[in-house]
Amino acid sequence: MMLLNLTSPQMQKDLRQHVLLGAVRLVTLSLIGVAILGVAVAAAGAQQLGSRASSVKQEADQSTLLFNAKTEGSVATVTQRLNSQIRALLAIQKRYVTWTPLIQHVSSITPNTVTLNSVNCSVSTGKCSLVGIASTRESYTAYEKILEESPYFSEVVFPLVTKRTSIDFNVTVKAL
Repeated sequence: MMLLNLTSPQMQKDLRQHVLLGAVRLVTLSLIGVAILGVAVAAAGAQQLGSRASSVKQEADQSTLLFNAKTEGSVATVTQRLNSQIRALLAIQKRYVTWTPLIQHVSSITPNTVTLNSVNCSVSTGKCSLVGIASTRESYTAYEKILEESPYFSEVVFPLVTKRTSIDFNVTVKAL
């Protein structure tokens, strides 16, 4: 069998340029999308960090007031005040959560067939809500197993789904 290419060399060149231009556009749009996602994650982190810094500053001010109070009285009074300050610092430390490793972990374990739209975490409850789309039921159940096996999470709650493709989900996990 013999194949004949009846397209002129100029037309072949134009077609190759057109395909190349399309590929360049696709890569450019992908890079812009990744940049926008990075900016959104950074903005959310900055907002979370700002509110946490404000809370820590307020608690530090309270600790300073306790520390600067007059230390009249016996050694027992001074010891009670120091113990009170230590309890205040311990309360601050118990509420501290390192979010960056948690977000990095979620990003690294999320398969390509699952797209996360948002990750919302509550400091008071220690629970996180992962909202996204799984391309298939298999990728949805695989992601459930990945999260259950993760050392960063417990109490993984995946709702039962009946759809086979494009599964929207809102999963709740407890951050450890």
